[in-house]
Amino acid sequence: MRLVNLFLLLSVLLAALFGSSAAAQTNAGRPPFRYGIIVSNAVHFPQAAGLGFGWVKIYVSWKSIESSKGNFGNYPDYAIQQAHMNNLQVVASIFDIPDYESGNPPPSSMPNDFGDFMYQLASHFQGQIAAYEIWNEPNVDSTWGWGNPDASILTAMIKAAYPKVKQADPGALVVSGGLSNTLDGNGSSAISDLTYLQQMVQDGIVGNVDAIGIHPYPGPCDPAATSCAASGGVMFRRAEQEHDTLVQAGAGNVPLWITEAGYFSTPSDLGSEFSACNGSGSGIGGFANWELDPNTKANDLVAAFQYAYNNWPWLGAFILMNLDMTTDTFRATCDPVRFWAILDQNGNPTPAYNALQSMVKYTPQVSVNAPTSSSAKGTMTIAGTVSDPTASGSPQIDAAVVSVDGPYGSGSELGMVSFSGAGFTATFDATRLTAFQNHVVYIYLHTPTGGWAISTVGFVAQPMINATPSNLFFWVDPSQRTPQNVTITLGRNDSNSGSYGWSATESSNAAWLTIQENHNNPMSVNVTMNPGSLAPGTYSAMITLNPGSDDATYFQNWPFTIPVTVIVGTRHQVEIPFIEDGGGPPL
Repeated sequence: MRLVNLFLLLSVLLAALFGSSAAAQTNAGRPPFRYGIIVSNAVHFPQAAGLGFGWVKIYVSWKSIESSKGNFGNYPDYAIQQAHMNNLQVVASIFDIPDYESGNPPPSSMPNDFGDFMYQLASHFQGQIAAYEIWNEPNVDSTWGWGNPDASILTAMIKAAYPKVKQADPGALVVSGGLSNTLDGNGSSAISDLTYLQQMVQDGIVGNVDAIGIHPYPGPCDPAATSCAASGGVMFRRAEQEHDTLVQAGAGNVPLWITEAGYFSTPSDLGSEFSACNGSGSGIGGFANWELDPNTKANDLVAAFQYAYNNWPWLGAFILMNLDMTTDTFRATCDPVRFWAILDQNGNPTPAYNALQSMVKYTPQVSVNAPTSSSAKGTMTIAGTVSDPTASGSPQIDAAVVSVDGPYGSGSELGMVSFSGAGFTATFDATRLTAFQNHVVYIYLHTPTGGWAISTVGFVAQPMINATPSNLFFWVDPSQRTPQNVTITLGRNDSNSGSYGWSATESSNAAWLTIQENHNNPMSVNVTMNPGSLAPGTYSAMITLNPGSDDATYFQNWPFTIPVTVIVGTRHQVEIPFIEDGGGPPL
């Protein structure tokens, strides 16, 4: 069993955990590989966590948060909290230009305005959002709200946003919006993804982004296929052509992330209400040729993840499209995005979900015994293990950091963590945590073979009473028997200043100790120690705080005791002489 000096280790961890995507190694031959999925409704985060992927992507509207310049609000706080409560890292895909940026082309100030917005967003969610994806399919006009797409505009936005995000949250990654596979495009409303990549590099994207996003949809074909006639040439291995384009442009060291890709279901297989959506002429457009039966979709999805991991060391993430858009009540019945989902219309797992859940994930995984709300009192303990399918035998943790309500820095409360083999235990002082509030535990575990594994888990702290000071000590000089007074202040961790029932008793009936309750705010106990004619020696007593009839149930640490110690005796000072070395000055 070993203890880590957490404060010294934190500064070393930041670059390794959150720097460039090549910073840590999941095994000796491959950079980190993140398994993720797009989630539409936070109510399904438990099912996302059940896949064992560890990452979710949600959509965050610039327009919704900053409807007018400088006025911020409507943050997706609940979604971010719920993701962490389910041990999930978040990729936030930023889209949707506010009305005050409207125009064709947009105002020249738009990139800097976007940088200001991203600073505010990253500051608000410091340590809570792992990566920001800037825009969605920027090489097609439908995602912009004006005329033809322009790579120079997106690049300018990212170059403005990148330093602002890093200033607000050094750990957050910045990813360019996933490019649509448009093949050769049409030169106007749809720009070829390869051409768009070349333009981004020419405009200076390198050094201003941690990864470049792509959307290599496979159509209905096997992920290893080198062509796919059924989808007009769209194929999974388009990712290789995109990587080659970066290499030829001198940007081959920039990782690619698949921020969206998946396989399309036959609509009726996801729910009887979608039967009318099957086949052509149903409102799903060209995707009618992409329909797959449940088992084929399941097998091809697993094969796609395996192919990407085994063949593309430059790929840093694969985020699946999608978990649960089948269940969205606001969508048209035959909205095509529904049919990439792996939950059916009732939110139940499909064969694709089950296959991905069973699939081996080639990345270290942290399993945590989540603390229950009732355990979040006094000293709270959480425990867990790390697994690494790339390691031979059981992995060995050789470094660990665990914190509450912030992954690093002065804003976080660090827990003392011990580890042995593949297991760890961390403890916290739960009396310092606000009650009735979601708290997030951030867990970083390192193994020699697998590198860093990152995880989060949430809990709700219970209401507690605390007393300051929590113990009393008096010293009495026999020649000066002056009474001494101390005030014990009672506090509560639920941010409620209202009074509550309680009483204080002195358990030993010591004649030299009197107490007086003060039920005004702040509530306190006034303690008077009157040594009187006490003989030299050591005296002890105990003050007990007792709950009222209702508070014993409401608060979790009633009753509690405050020890009192009195020493009667003369203090003796010992003078220590200077020690001189070789006749020099005193040391």
